[in-house]
Amino acid sequence: MQFSYHIKQKRVNSLRVNLKITPFYVALEKQSMVILNMFVQKNRIPSPYYPYFGILFAIYQLKQPHYQFSRISFVIFMKTESQTIKDFGNQWLRYRDNEGFYGSLELLADILFPFIKIGQIRDRRVAEIGSGTGRIVNMLLEAGAKYIIAVEPSDAFEVLCHNIPQPEKVTCLRITGDQLPAYENLDYIFSIGVLHHIPDPAPVVKAAFKALRPGGHFLVWLYGKEGNGLYLALIRPLRVLTKRLPHFMLVSLVEIIYWPLVFYIKLCYWLPLPLRGYMMSVLEKMSPEKRRLIIYDQLNPSYAKYYTRSEAKKLLSDGNFVNIRVHHRHGYSWTVIGTKP
Repeated sequence: MQFSYHIKQKRVNSLRVNLKITPFYVALEKQSMVILNMFVQKNRIPSPYYPYFGILFAIYQLKQPHYQFSRISFVIFMKTESQTIKDFGNQWLRYRDNEGFYGSLELLADILFPFIKIGQIRDRRVAEIGSGTGRIVNMLLEAGAKYIIAVEPSDAFEVLCHNIPQPEKVTCLRITGDQLPAYENLDYIFSIGVLHHIPDPAPVVKAAFKALRPGGHFLVWLYGKEGNGLYLALIRPLRVLTKRLPHFMLVSLVEIIYWPLVFYIKLCYWLPLPLRGYMMSVLEKMSPEKRRLIIYDQLNPSYAKYYTRSEAKKLLSDGNFVNIRVHHRHGYSWTVIGTKP
């Protein structure tokens, strides 16, 4: 397990932590600079230093809570993007099928609403970034797509290839989204529930832009921050633990959560509870197996970002897309679409 980071300044000497000038903080700063030089050279932080940097940043925030780390200028992620890919690979090797409402055109129509109708996909050349077990790919085939590029970097690639009923219409690429070839002839590119698991999705958005024809569309679905206040207050502390749990323990925890969820869905029939739209329109239609999978999917990944509306729109605008439109799907997530000029 490694930390990944980004450094804006080229010189480590500019990355000075201005702690209070006492012997303790002077020593702390000197030691910090030694370690910073080390991981700048090696492009990683050795795991024995994880607790050290956690304590360092906690102390600094107590001393200067307004500080945003712009002067130290690096962002540390608890696990790398490669670890997230590994997490999903392991997940999809265990949960291989896409049966029922979970893999239906009805659900695809719900995700794409109000920007794309199912009939608009017929005879189009499309791509999907982050295909997993082929759930969305098979939806697109059922919708009549002429040809599909399916991108999946994880060990689930073999499951993806196995699950495709019309392989002559699909090209499967075991690459990351930022490596999508610049075809320049695709009508639509979809990324459903993927970009919020990538610490830096900008290169993926740029690759999608290059692969589309002029007038082509890029549609993404993202976790939303607005409308999820209560849920995030519960899930964020829980994920600190669950993303580190082995599979058998996580499955046991999912089972504990499952039955209160069933009860909550039933209450939504009668009460205007948070996430009621999602519970009634999506989860209520899922099989018990797929509900458990959705819980597992929320608890398992190493990285997950919940986007504000402005962040969701900016994600595509920074990639040079125009006519960007945003829909607050069921009041808890964002469907965003942009057009290549």
